Amino acid sequence: MGVGALGVTWRSRLPDGTAVALKRLAAPSREPDPRLEQLQRLGDLGHGNLLGLLSVFQEDGHVWVASRLNDGVSLNRVLEGGRMRPACAVAIGMAVLDGLTALHAVGI
Repeated sequence: MGVGALGVTWRSRLPDGTAVALKRLAAPSREPDPRLEQLQRLGDLGHGNLLGLLSVFQEDGHVWVASRLNDGVSLNRVLEGGRMRPACAVAIGMAVLDGLTALHAVGI
């Protein structure tokens, strides 16, 4: 699906056929990765503006994250179309802030 600063993401399927996003985070390590605890807390959050995590694990030094698949349009793609209407920009900004507030409430 893509490569970014956080790692590589693939579209995958669970045994029941459900489509998911599977991300291998960058920066492998042989030590237990401190991001595991934070990601596991994120999985318990269940906030509507945050992607739902299904599983987080470490294998061969890599942290893997399986999450619900979001087939929405990326903000990058939206911005390629030019300037947003102010009301749209405010709505997106408020949704992002709401998600960040939820993250901060659980110490992430």
